Formats: sequence, C-alpha cells, structure tokens
Amino acid sequence: MRAAHVLVCAWGALVCVSGFVACAESAEESSPATPDEADTGPTVIPDSGAPVRDASSVPDAADAADAAEESRCNDAGWCVTALPDPDLVLRDIWPIGERAFAIAESPTLGAKVLEWSEAESAWGYIDDGSQHVAASVSYVGGIWAPSEDEVYFGVAPGYIFHGVRPVAPATAWTWTSHALEDRSHPSRGVNPEDGYPFGVAERRPALGVWGTSASDVYAWFTNSIYHWKSVDGGAPGWVLEYSADDPATPTGAHETHEHLYFTGAAGTSPDDVWFTGARGRAKNGCALVVRKTEGEYRRVADGTLNAVSGVCTRRGTTLLLGARGSVSDLQALSPGELIGLNASRAEALRITVNDAAYAVAVARADGAVSFPGIVNGLWGSDRDVWLSGKGFVLRGSDVWDGGAFEFSRVSQANGPIDRQLYKLRGTSNSNLWAIGEGYALHKTTP
Repeated sequence: MRAAHVLVCAWGALVCVSGFVACAESAEESSPATPDEADTGPTVIPDSGAPVRDASSVPDAADAADAAEESRCNDAGWCVTALPDPDLVLRDIWPIGERAFAIAESPTLGAKVLEWSEAESAWGYIDDGSQHVAASVSYVGGIWAPSEDEVYFGVAPGYIFHGVRPVAPATAWTWTSHALEDRSHPSRGVNPEDGYPFGVAERRPALGVWGTSASDVYAWFTNSIYHWKSVDGGAPGWVLEYSADDPATPTGAHETHEHLYFTGAAGTSPDDVWFTGARGRAKNGCALVVRKTEGEYRRVADGTLNAVSGVCTRRGTTLLLGARGSVSDLQALSPGELIGLNASRAEALRITVNDAAYAVAVARADGAVSFPGIVNGLWGSDRDVWLSGKGFVLRGSDVWDGGAFEFSRVSQANGPIDRQLYKLRGTSNSNLWAIGEGYALHKTTP
C-alpha cells in the first residue's frame, strides 16, 4: 500500500496516527483502479537502468540514514537534502528568496510544516501542532508564502492556517487558523475522499491557498473560492466570492452524482486570477478552469463526462481541455500565458489569451521518451517544462514549438531515487525542487 493517500483518521495532538495507515489501506482496497491507475508491472528508472523496488510505502530507517548524510548532488545538479524525520511524505512546496516552505504528511507525526534555509542548508519544523487540534479528519492541502516571513497552508477539513515569523525575543512562529465552509456537501458534512476526486494515482487536494501579494490572498475548498478581505469596514475574514454549484443530476444507470472541485490557482496581478480543478464523477472527470478579471468570475474550460465512454464533451462555449482528467499545478508564465498538468493523460497544457479569445496547446510527455509512468508534478520556466513522477524528472525544451522531453537524471551515486516525486516548484532552473516520499531534491544548476 502507499501510505498517506487519504487521511481518514483523527489527529488530535498525539492521538493515534498509527490508525491512519490502516485507514488509508482500507480506503485503497475498497476502490478498484481506473485504467489510468492500473499496475503496468515493474517500473524501471530510465536514467540508471536499475530496477526499482516497491515504492508504495514511506521510506524505512535505512533510507532515512542515507538521506541524512550531508547533502549530495549528481552531475545534473539535483541535490538530496536531509529531512528531519524518516517517514515524511512531502506534498507541496513554495520556494521564495533564500528559503522554501513545505507541507508534509507522516504516519507518526501527522501533518507537518517545514522551512528550508539556504544559509544553513537545512530543513526545520515551524508549525506549533495546532493543526492537529483543529482538524478531526486530516489530509494536507497546498502551501503558499508571500514572503520569507509569512506562510499559509491548508489542512482538512477546510482549515487555512496563517503563520508569521517570530520577532526577537520571540522564538516561535505565530499561527492563526480559520475554517472554510464545505458548500459542496453542507447536509452530510465533509467526506475525506472529496479532497481527492481522482483517487490515489492522481491525488489532488481540493483545498489550498494562493495570492498575488500579502494583501490579496485567496483560498479554495471543494467547489468554492474565498477571498481574504473585510466587508463594510468590518474585521477581515474569508469571504465567499464564487461557488461552482451546477453539478449535473445522474440520468442513467451508469452515472453517479457529479461533484465540482478546485485544486489550484495562479495569476499575474490582482485583476487576472485563475482557478483550476475538475467536474468529476467518482474517480474520473473533466477539466474546469475559472478566470477572475475585472472583478467577475468567468468559466474558461468545462466539460461533462460520459459515464459509459469515459469521454468529456464541451459545455457551452467553454474550452475542452482533453478527453478526461483534471488540470492541476497551474502556473502563470506571463500575462495571458498559463501552463498546467493533465496527469491522467501525461499532458502539459498551455492556455493563451489574445483579447477575449482563448487557445490551448498540448505537449504529451509519453510521445518523446520511453515513458516511465504517471506524472505527478509540473513546473515551467520561459523555455522549459519540467515533469515529475515515480523516480523520474523530465525536462522539456521548447515543447510548444516542436521540442521534446528528456530525462533529467535524479539518481545519485548510491543508486536511483525510487520514490514518488509528487511536486515540482521553483523560482528558476537553478532553484528548482522535486519533493515526495522521503525526498526533497534541490536543483542548483541550470
């Protein structure tokens, strides 16, 4: 089993996280794999040729001992950084300045928040444990930082935490939290699986936070988008601005009820903010993209999944982003140019805006390489698109103009990196992170 996929057990301070492993196992065993999730046999790490052992569990003590050695780098510039505990599964990261903030899950520690200091070349915990007290059903959402001294993160069910760096003589970060309403299921409470609409192979938490600046911050939970602001001169809070509340009612024996989710955000200014996610049935769905400009929210992409054929059809005049799947890891490269990932089809997508017209370009990762498996993460620079998955990172140069993806070697002198790398994020090609099961790889050369 793969640990920490859907956290369905109570985390209260030190309450039992051992039960959360068993819960995750039970949840996975009860859900049949979709075609995109099917096991295709042993995975081979292409950049080394070495066979991979089963990477579905968190790292054991021997792996941790290897990682705890002093930071080591390969000839591609990927450096292994030492994590403070052996069983951390890093889910999201936000690099900024000389630091990076990450959020992780652990079967022994629960949800943890870490900070990387470039000056010290070290990771350290900065949370105060209050996320365990607040959340009775816990999976982690996204993390975002407007500066080196301030950070936000999400933890289920629907809590957004805000931390501020201590000022001497204080030594600990100051944390506050607020709960977001689950407007997708108000009558029956939060379903833990709602945070991950497409199952364990494409785990996209419908909970996160992002902003254009410290004074312009958004959060999302299930089908709703919130904006931190004051109303009529009152105290600021998370104000609902948009809810995707038009699910289709099942009409056939093969159909299940639709749910709409948001899973990410990006933009270049307060007047150009984008949100992405999916309109889903069970573990499959169609990409959903919403843009806020001139103070109004407008659908850019939307589709309905045919329960029998598994193919999406366009809704109204919106774009159709692929035959099926969601769009995640949304990133704005410039005004009017965004990229995202359709993990179900191993596709990098580029959305461009010209006046009021939208266009989409697709770059498939499995068309140019001996493709090793499911893609988890995407990040892009001016010319390059990076993808990550189980034991691999791909680098695509000029993929929108006929370029191809190639392997960026992540294996080290002591062998391959044989774990899932869930997220890619950076500030440049020489400050790029690939994180996941027991690893935080830092690329320090172009």
